[in-house]
Amino acid sequence: RGGGFVYDAIWGPATGVATTTTRAFFGLAVVTSAPTDVEPSTVVSCVAMGWDAADTNVQIMHNDSAGTCTKIDLGSNFVVPTTDRTQLYRLELFSPQSTTQSIEYRVTNINTGNVATGTISTNMPATTALMAPRGWVSVGGTSSVIGLGVTSLYCEPLLF
Repeated sequence: RGGGFVYDAIWGPATGVATTTTRAFFGLAVVTSAPTDVEPSTVVSCVAMGWDAADTNVQIMHNDSAGTCTKIDLGSNFVVPTTDRTQLYRLELFSPQSTTQSIEYRVTNINTGNVATGTISTNMPATTALMAPRGWVSVGGTSSVIGLGVTSLYCEPLLF
């Protein structure tokens, strides 16, 4: 059987969000190197929430080991923030232990109470992939202060 997982985190962009080239990634990925200033949708072997520089709404992004992420637009209740320290999000991910993987997601905008949910069943990391928590914000080559805040993070593999 393939491994499953439970992931629950509360985070938010802290500074630099008024920069029009801001990008964000927060979730799980199979990566061991430091983050770089790339579009989050270029990350492989991942499942996360965030946005590319041109996105107007927050996205769920997921990808196997090649190509670009599939992006799920969370809609107008999840507009990309443009003011520092004004948004806080809760990202919950669950993948049952199985040889055919699926990932359920739930994103809550803590400030507004809006919730987006869904199930991912394609273009995702292999059931044997060891993913780890990963998060960053960047400014897409613009010279600016940038930062994020993490309030809580819980991640557990399902090994039974």
